Amino acid sequence: MPAASSDIQLKIARIAPAVLLVAGLSVMFWLYRSLGTEGLISLQESLNPVLFFSSLAVLITFGMPATPFILLASSIFSAPVAALGCGLTLLAHLLLTWWLAHGVLRRYIQRLVAKFQKKAFD
Repeated sequence: MPAASSDIQLKIARIAPAVLLVAGLSVMFWLYRSLGTEGLISLQESLNPVLFFSSLAVLITFGMPATPFILLASSIFSAPVAALGCGLTLLAHLLLTWWLAHGVLRRYIQRLVAKFQKKAFD
């Protein structure tokens, strides 16, 4: 039975990014349709820097690229706020991923590496 379980996990791992992409694009389209261009500009101007940079730290931990957020931060906030915020965000990202890899997810990562090493040498 473990083979069937791994097949299901593999299918989910292949489908999940596409589902997340469609969901994200749907939210962006809904925001644009409901707020319009002026509403999006006012939403952008009213962003809280702490919320923006903390969500950036969490999102890049789970695979989002940081470059679009850094470019957006430099256009929304003043240069000192954007530079300090991006620096602190990257520091928080490094600390968060270290904590996940060495604490919470260590056992899972070790099992995953052992499983793939076993498959690679069989």
